[in-house]
Amino acid sequence: MRLKALFWLIVYIAIFSTGFVSEYDYFDALFISFVFHGFTQENREKIIKNAYKVLKPGGVFAILDFSEFDVEKSPFYIRLPMKFLECPLAIDFINRDLEDMLSKHGFSGVSTNYYMRGHIRLFKAKKILLCKQLH
Repeated sequence: MRLKALFWLIVYIAIFSTGFVSEYDYFDALFISFVFHGFTQENREKIIKNAYKVLKPGGVFAILDFSEFDVEKSPFYIRLPMKFLECPLAIDFINRDLEDMLSKHGFSGVSTNYYMRGHIRLFKAKKILLCKQLH
């Protein structure tokens, strides 16, 4: 089990942090859970770009993280942790349109499942081949 966890940690570092993976169309799916909100917007864009690069056509990029919501209008059990425990990047993240971010990099076929009264979502998008990539 530890070896498997170490392998995925290495894959994570290679794909998302450094862009080290040079193979294109390598993975059928990528999944990240509650880490995307902890990056700056610039690094989120890099993660999306690298995820697109290493996914096979039709591959799925799945992101489990916070939904878009108004912290001030949320119940206290959501509002207090968001204000006092989460990093400022989380607040930035919930104010961004994730579907728009992904579509700018060629993802489509979006599906979303919501949890915890809409405060958490599993967002799935498919890699499509852009026309400019055919040339």
